[in-house]
Amino acid sequence: MKRSTRSLSVVVVFVLFCALAAALVGCGTSTQGEDVNETSQQSRNDTLGTSPTEASRGASTSPAASETVELTGLVKQPATLTVADLQELPTETAEVSFGTHEGTQQHTYRGVRLYTLIDQEAAGLQLDSDRKNDQLRKSVVVSAKDSYAAVVSWGEIDPEYADAPILLAWGEDGQPLTGKDGPVRLVVPTDEQGGRYVSGVVRVEVQSAGN
Repeated sequence: MKRSTRSLSVVVVFVLFCALAAALVGCGTSTQGEDVNETSQQSRNDTLGTSPTEASRGASTSPAASETVELTGLVKQPATLTVADLQELPTETAEVSFGTHEGTQQHTYRGVRLYTLIDQEAAGLQLDSDRKNDQLRKSVVVSAKDSYAAVVSWGEIDPEYADAPILLAWGEDGQPLTGKDGPVRLVVPTDEQGGRYVSGVVRVEVQSAGN
């Protein structure tokens, strides 16, 4: 009887030992698997040159956020502006209707006056004091990313002359302008046709007529 009891004890101890050994091996495998996953993820981040946080931030960045508009030509202070820069200027809303090859379009645009943009962000025009009304010799060429362009005379937007509410708009019908229409669009409420509604504006340049 004592011999049977001792044999049973040996079996129980052996089973417990095997169970403990199996548990230790499983933990080691799990830890090694986690280490391999972490090492693999870190290797991918190192290859890309970004941290996990930076990668997540980059994925959520809107393409339009990196687009800019160049303000150049015969201005006192040339500048390169983002949509956020434009939105810090006095904002206006314009309800417009204009003809296109697809028929009449009606939209509500939100943006900044072209005159205000040049006056405040570029500190105004470069003028020749020896020329009478030199500002009336100036025009603004607004160019798109596809090289399409339209011209606005300074007399059209100058408050002392026609004072037309021509906008550089970033919003259309409550939505931001994106894709080929963004980051901003020239809006000319005084025009019956939409030829000067330049989409995807990337450059605003002030030029002078003749010499």
